[in-house]
Amino acid sequence: MRLYAGISAHGFGHIAQTGPILEAVWRIRPELELHVACDAPEPILRQHIPVPFTLHPGGTDFGAVNPSALQVDVEGTLQAYRQFHRRWEERVEAESARLRRIAPHLVVANVSYLLCEAAHRAGIPAVALSSLDWAHILADLARGRAELGPLLRRITDAYHRAEWFIALTPHMSMPRFERLRPVGPVSRLGRLPRGEVRSRMGIGEEERLVMINLGGIDTPLPVEEWQRPAGVRWLVPGEREVPERGILAMGRAGVAYPDLLRACDAIVTKPGYGNVTGAACNGVPMVYARRNRWSEEPALIEWAARHNRIAEVTAGHLYGEGVAVALEQVWRQPAPPTPLPRGAEEAARLLLQLLS
Repeated sequence: MRLYAGISAHGFGHIAQTGPILEAVWRIRPELELHVACDAPEPILRQHIPVPFTLHPGGTDFGAVNPSALQVDVEGTLQAYRQFHRRWEERVEAESARLRRIAPHLVVANVSYLLCEAAHRAGIPAVALSSLDWAHILADLARGRAELGPLLRRITDAYHRAEWFIALTPHMSMPRFERLRPVGPVSRLGRLPRGEVRSRMGIGEEERLVMINLGGIDTPLPVEEWQRPAGVRWLVPGEREVPERGILAMGRAGVAYPDLLRACDAIVTKPGYGNVTGAACNGVPMVYARRNRWSEEPALIEWAARHNRIAEVTAGHLYGEGVAVALEQVWRQPAPPTPLPRGAEEAARLLLQLLS
């Protein structure tokens, strides 16, 4: 039995969603031959998908044009889609030919509509899964652009080639699709004792550790210049540490990301699926700044408000003093019940129905 998963490399959120689901499928069916197509760095993929798989370079979607984690280049994105669709038939046929060579029994798309169309032409059942889809994202970005109507219809029609769209909680509204299969949140839980991780990092019981992570699109922030509340240390991506400014590096911790997150007292981030669900499911308060235009965000924020302690800052506050104030706000809030990340197992069971 063979499964082919195409994963968007638009940030790391799609990889973080898909990894636990593929792992759950493999643990039930360890004889499964897994193939993954993605343009993300292989070490990132191996970290998020800790089961045997064959990697095929070359993704089939790009998502959006983002100058930074907090910015969407609307005009650049629309132009990129126009350019992408000029070679639509050529791209679809190339991917369909690859699928015929690999001959999977099921194709999983997170969340490439082209892959759904290519699987249909190859005679292979496909399932789309994600918390968003590019049809609804692009429809919002293209409001008032009647000339993009045919392109949006092509994208929607391609998604309709899938047997189902597995919608991961929390997810954006998807009124264009009828065959939705909602499942619970997908996230990984930290497994190491919180105290053990903090002890390894030299964090005292009386100190607070705050992760600064805007996701997979690299966006440097002037953390060294931030107002740092007493007893707080910052945990930032990469390898560079500035001990005299209370800055520790994730890359030097020697601990898996879910364990690092669970050991923190808060995270400063954007409302992306991986950190929204990861923070809530690991009981970590969240301070967030919105992107300038991203229609998935309202659903993520609304869910986070029910399942976590959250506070919003403007993007400008990430370059000023607003973060310290927002942290004090979330630390004063009562903690709601921690949600359970059941979505990976639920999605795996749906996929196995089509593999049986």
